[in-house]
Amino acid sequence: MTDLIRKIINQIQDLINVIRQLIGKEPLIPVPKPDPKPAPIPPTPTPPPVVADSPFFFGKQKTLVLVSYFDGLRALDLEKDLDWLKSKGVDGIRLYLNFSYPPNRPWDFLF
Repeated sequence: MTDLIRKIINQIQDLINVIRQLIGKEPLIPVPKPDPKPAPIPPTPTPPPVVADSPFFFGKQKTLVLVSYFDGLRALDLEKDLDWLKSKGVDGIRLYLNFSYPPNRPWDFLF
C-alpha cells in the first residue's frame, strides 16, 4: 500500500514539474492571431439586365408586372383596390369576376 502511495506521489511531483516548466512558455494550444487584412466586402448584387427582346412601353424598356384579381363581383370597393394595385407598380390585371367554388352561387350564373 505504501508503495502505491509513493508511486502516486511521484507521479504528482512529475506533473508539478511539468507544469512549472510550462509556466511562462508558449501555450500548448496556439491562440489564433487576427488576420492583418480583413476580407473584402463582397459587392452588392446588381439586378439582371433587361434583355433586348423586352417590350418597350412609353419609350422605355420594361418587364411587366401582372396580377390576378379574384372575385371582382363581390369586391366592396373595386376602385380603391385597383388604385392600390396601381400604386404598387402593377402594370396589368387579369380580372376574375366570379370566383365560384362548390356550391356555385346562383347570382354567379349571370356571366
